[in-house]
Amino acid sequence: MAPSDDTIVPESIDLGHVLHEARIHRRISLDEASQDLKIRREYLLALEQNRWQDLPGEVYGQGFLRNYGRLLDLDGDRLVDVRRHQLGSTSIPVTNYEIPKRTGIFTGPNQSTTNTRNPKHARNRRQAVSRPSTPPPPIGTRTIVTLLVVMALLFVGGWYLLNSPGHPATAPVPTTRKSPTTSKKTTTSPTHKHQHHKAPHSSAPLSPASTTTQGRITVATYDVTQAPLVASIHFTGPCWMGYSIDGAAQIGHVYQAGQTLPLQATASLKLIFGTHAFSLTLNRHTVSLPNTPVLWQLDFVKTSAP
Repeated sequence: MAPSDDTIVPESIDLGHVLHEARIHRRISLDEASQDLKIRREYLLALEQNRWQDLPGEVYGQGFLRNYGRLLDLDGDRLVDVRRHQLGSTSIPVTNYEIPKRTGIFTGPNQSTTNTRNPKHARNRRQAVSRPSTPPPPIGTRTIVTLLVVMALLFVGGWYLLNSPGHPATAPVPTTRKSPTTSKKTTTSPTHKHQHHKAPHSSAPLSPASTTTQGRITVATYDVTQAPLVASIHFTGPCWMGYSIDGAAQIGHVYQAGQTLPLQATASLKLIFGTHAFSLTLNRHTVSLPNTPVLWQLDFVKTSAP
């Protein structure tokens, strides 16, 4: 059956124009959106101008697209689906891909109620969504394969996160005070003295074995001889972070100031940070961080002792 007049295929949607029109309609500046999302202003501008080559990567760009769309009262997941269909338009049929006449890219029934109050505005919004754009440049086979591998890793990582704890347990600190006689005997015990001196964190910092800059990301690699790899990340401000445990990628989140995230891995731990508002320890060692203004990727790898 032929698609209706209101059917919009993803290839005909200008994502940058949709984002720009929605932001102007909501009277939000790029600086305000950047502050709310904790995403750099130049990345949001690149999304509105369809300059995906200026983003730190396709996976990061789709995450920025989803969050930006939700801020503008758009359906962020639908926007990401449109982007993915545009990337794979040469091999993925989308003839039955329909966007509702009223809601479309915009979210739910609440937005449709607003459109009925102002038919002219609703018509202009539908025209903005369906406005044709120039087709994106052809995507190489290698890029498509990489995207499929990343999606598979995200799926396996989600399964791993649901079926294994992955968080180190911390020993409780006793708070009760013993009697003077018992306390005196305990302090003279050699075993108690040994345990008391093991508790504090090591003061020796863990420095990267190598540091390289790849585009807009600085990659720092750390060699760790002790297993398992036990990390503790303390956030001092809003910060987006994604990570993978032993090669299994996890879904990234935005963490707020005061939150602490414990992680544990057997052989490798990869951490990717959107901002620098955090401190990090690994196996009780303070981690020395790179001194660059771009995004950070910290790779901790278990190596054999020299």
